[in-house]
This record gives sequence, C-alpha cells and structure tokens, in this order.
Amino acid sequence: MKTAEEQKAWLPYSRKIAIKTAMAMKRQDLTRSDLATRMGCSPQYISRLLKGEENLSLETICKLENALNVPILQYEFA
Repeated sequence: MKTAEEQKAWLPYSRKIAIKTAMAMKRQDLTRSDLATRMGCSPQYISRLLKGEENLSLETICKLENALNVPILQYEFA
C-alpha cells in the first residue's frame, strides 16, 4: 500500500491523463463502453481512470494512446 506522500507524486500526472482522455473521448464521441471495448477492459475501469486517481502503468497508457489514436505522453529523445 502506498503512503499518501507516494501517491501525491503521481497524482498530478494521472489527472492530466484523465483530462486528455476525456477530451479525446468527447472529440470522437466515444462512451466509456466504447473506450473499454477498444482497450479490452471494463467500463468501470474507464470510470476510475477518468477520475484521475488511478496509478496507470505504461501498458495502460499505451493502450489509451492506441485506442484513442492520440499521444498521451510526449516523447523527447536527445
């Protein structure tokens, strides 16, 4: 179980991802069920994700990017 301090570190990122996801869903007129189907998860999980309180794995972020066809993370290589 993570401490409140440990959760504070990733929470802002999770919220930004939730906002970006919600905006992409709105632009594409997708429901939670639609996105869940595309990602192979439950609509309940999408609901939790959209609250911005889920600690998302890189795999989940990749699934989001592929399902929505939008970049969630910005990649910069030197």
